Amino acid sequence: MIRPSRLKNLVVKNRESIMLEKLIQVQTEVGNPIEIRRSDNVMATVTPHTKAIMLKFPSGALVWNRPIAVEVYDGQNRQRLSIPDITRTVQLALIGLILLFTGITLTQLNPKRQA
Repeated sequence: MIRPSRLKNLVVKNRESIMLEKLIQVQTEVGNPIEIRRSDNVMATVTPHTKAIMLKFPSGALVWNRPIAVEVYDGQNRQRLSIPDITRTVQLALIGLILLFTGITLTQLNPKRQA
């Protein structure tokens, strides 16, 4: 049997997770297929795949869309080509450098303690 105090904690945790799910949403979408003619005169179907990250606020929303892959089907073979996110890689590298330089600066500014 669940004690009432544990039930209250369970309800609060579920409410918080529901609130978080309403605040942040991640969706993967498949775009409309496009038929193209390759250089060797073979028809192929190209289908884009995207990911959308949505942050919803009472006054509006922030939506970040980015392509994640392209699926190519030439009638016999189906191939999924990933699209690397160079922007995210550069952002993470810059954040890492900022943290590194901040740490170095803070250690240089603090006077050394003598025993």
